[in-house]
Amino acid sequence: MDENKRKHLDLIQAIITRLSNNSFLIKGWCITLMVGLFALYAKNSETKYIFICLYPTILFWIIDSYYLSLEKKYRSLYDIIRVKQEEAIDFNLNIDIPEVKNFNWYQVMFTELNTIFYFFIILIIILTILVF
Repeated sequence: MDENKRKHLDLIQAIITRLSNNSFLIKGWCITLMVGLFALYAKNSETKYIFICLYPTILFWIIDSYYLSLEKKYRSLYDIIRVKQEEAIDFNLNIDIPEVKNFNWYQVMFTELNTIFYFFIILIIILTILVF
């Protein structure tokens, strides 16, 4: 593999890694916030803390889906650059080109992993509201 192509792919891979890390951190913050609000509920027995859990969970789900959609776009760009000739390498990191597959955050929101993770959290919140 030629040096320019390798450097370009390394740049794209660094972006994909950062976006993946952001997604992981968002999931961690979502669980942390939910556990903190559940602890407040356990201490004060006020159901408002359980209801408050729903809003940030949905917001984190949307933000996580946005980062995942960007990650998928950069993976598509990676595949495009991987097959390009050395002469065509221009170090362009723009994902708004026609060759890159379009992944919208609302489409990615209901991918299998995101749906299972956030559905499980929302289910716990709803069951807690119904039981207590």
